[in-house]
Amino acid sequence: MVQQPWTTSQNGHTVPLWNPCADMSFLNDAPSLEDHKAVRNEGLNMPPAPLRILIADNQYLIAMEVERMLLETIACMVVITPLARLQEQLATSHFDVVVLDAAGTEQLNVSRANAISAAGAKPVFLSSYIDHGRNQSIVSLHPVVAKPPLPEPLAAAVLEAANRRTSDGESLLDNS
Repeated sequence: MVQQPWTTSQNGHTVPLWNPCADMSFLNDAPSLEDHKAVRNEGLNMPPAPLRILIADNQYLIAMEVERMLLETIACMVVITPLARLQEQLATSHFDVVVLDAAGTEQLNVSRANAISAAGAKPVFLSSYIDHGRNQSIVSLHPVVAKPPLPEPLAAAVLEAANRRTSDGESLLDNS
């Protein structure tokens, strides 16, 4: 019986020993330019970071439906909060877009839109009121989606708001 240098004979049986040459054979491979292409191209093909979206609505089931639609149509991370906690969420977390229910009063809509903009995000209003889209109001200056929302118009409005945010230059130096 010819014994290989990485085997041993015990009780009449040939038992393989650890073969450092076999396990470390990649060290002897010739360098190839192909091996290094992935490193050079890595930054070019990275997917964009998902949008950070806050849904502020007092009707939790509607908020969950909006969340489902957004997660199915665009790359995003979604947080749901009641309208009463909107300021708190904006102060503690960073969002790109805030989807919220349009209030019946212009003063409340202006206040909320200003708070959202001050936090570095852009608002998207959900509205049951046809007047918001027609009259010159704070709501009409931002994307408006009719309630109940449909997936495609909702996704388009969120992407429009996100594009307005980046075209304003607000996120260019964002490190959060």
